[in-house]
Amino acid sequence: MAYMRANRPAPEQQTFVRELLERASNLPGVERAAIGDCAPGGSAALAQLEFPGNAVDPNRVPTSKACFISPEFFRAIGARMIAGRSFNLFDAPTSMPVVVVNELFAKRFWPGENPIGKHLRVGYTGAGRRALGSTRLREVVGVVANIKHEALDAPTEPALYMPYVQDETNHFLGSFNLFVRAQSPLSVAEPVRTIVHRLRPEQPVAYMQTMTGYLANSLAPRRFNLLLFSAFALLALLLATIGIYGVVAYSVSRRTREFGLRIALGATHADVLRTVIREGFALALIGVAAAPAALYLMRSLTFGIGPLDPLTFIAVALLFLTVTVVACAVPARKACIVDPMRAIGSE
Repeated sequence: MAYMRANRPAPEQQTFVRELLERASNLPGVERAAIGDCAPGGSAALAQLEFPGNAVDPNRVPTSKACFISPEFFRAIGARMIAGRSFNLFDAPTSMPVVVVNELFAKRFWPGENPIGKHLRVGYTGAGRRALGSTRLREVVGVVANIKHEALDAPTEPALYMPYVQDETNHFLGSFNLFVRAQSPLSVAEPVRTIVHRLRPEQPVAYMQTMTGYLANSLAPRRFNLLLFSAFALLALLLATIGIYGVVAYSVSRRTREFGLRIALGATHADVLRTVIREGFALALIGVAAAPAALYLMRSLTFGIGPLDPLTFIAVALLFLTVTVVACAVPARKACIVDPMRAIGSE
């Protein structure tokens, strides 16, 4: 993905964009090339919505994320069309204005209805708007799977997409992202930069990176928190192991005479072992029972995992109980080899 910013007249910028897409698409190894003024896991502009026939409350105007894109955008980023169609070359500046909405948009504004063929007005509200008068009525021609345009751990929001050639605000042509899907992304980075500079030598490319790297950067703060909490979790596990071992070892040392009497009266080593481990498990189960509350408090630090995710909870519980067995092993072994006569005579 490459990000570019320019301040050129609309006709000149449209020519530049058209030639850039054509040349980038023809590079060896390139499967798709597209442009858009938004990016997955990045950001998107905000738009106010107006639905024909619906009264609008000035204090509660419906809004949505809005993106201006080229026809190959969804294929380039790997998004799946659910219904209808994407844009094509027939969606020209002078043709019927069209729009593609995401699945959440369709469910929120037309629940239980087929969104294809519905109409709405889209008013871009961000910086750079230069359109005069009312916005044009647009027809919904497709529904695409939800794409996160904010942080990946943020809730998915309604979003709509419009052909960049039908941008009546002239906002899109000020800055945009170029998306290139290629078999080897790193191998086409320099050729793409060369194409940009040949078409427009003074055109800066703000940054260029793979989508994997771009998304990884957006998750960097969360990843740092994860590593930090993982380190604290390992330290807590070590302290818990030492604590359980200390408590169980102290308990065994105080009950040496009791274990000796049990063995003298016929208790087997297995009976004594079960007694010691059962007491250690009682301590561990207290921690496991308190784990859901701790997981709920940390729910904002996890992505794609609920606070009571069964697989995660069971895995952590089994790990903690296994550590408990290890911590109880040495004291339990000492309890099993107690000499009954010596233990009885020790007090």
